[in-house]
Amino acid sequence: VHANVHWGHASSPDLAHWEHHPVALTPTPGGPDEAGCWSGCVVDDDGVPTAVYTGVDRTHTGLGSICLAVAEDDDLSGPPADLDVTMFRDPFVFRFEGRRWALVGAGHADGTPSVLVYDCEDLHDWRFAGVLLDGRDPVAAKALGPGATGWECPQLARTPGGEWVLAVALWDGDPLGFGGDVADVVLLCQRAPHAAEAAFVVNGIGAVAGPLLGGAVQMV
Repeated sequence: VHANVHWGHASSPDLAHWEHHPVALTPTPGGPDEAGCWSGCVVDDDGVPTAVYTGVDRTHTGLGSICLAVAEDDDLSGPPADLDVTMFRDPFVFRFEGRRWALVGAGHADGTPSVLVYDCEDLHDWRFAGVLLDGRDPVAAKALGPGATGWECPQLARTPGGEWVLAVALWDGDPLGFGGDVADVVLLCQRAPHAAEAAFVVNGIGAVAGPLLGGAVQMV
């Protein structure tokens, strides 16, 4: 059950031996993350380690806020007002052609899942840039099926062959549970932000997409 989510903190010199540290992120009573600090990433913002994550309050039904954690939390951005978004979370920040961007997982009132794109060159000023991909794309619809009402935890990488890879997790609309049919999925994409040209399903069940390793878009 997704409730009272914190971020743990551990470090390793070799990915085999780990040292645990104090909890990195804790929900703030009365804040935008009072019910949990959900998925996100950590970036280097001009030498300052900065967590960019999803904050949810106690009345959420899948709709979160993008938050920053540096010295204090900031509630940065909600979904675009004109897209009727009902699920919004899991920012993934990366650099593309010298500029910083973010993907955010989303779902819409009509049941269409999507991945949204933000220009976040300034981490304190997020600007909506468009929809990277949504469930109306014929290849995405064929590969992922009709079961998901939202796409969670989007991550983007580029293969050595130059193909773009988009990984998402499927959300069935239950704000507190894993649902009955959740799978991690990878889409082979053209140059962002164009639609997918081929797709295949990665083995595994889980509500959170695992990090992509190797050949990734430059993380920041």
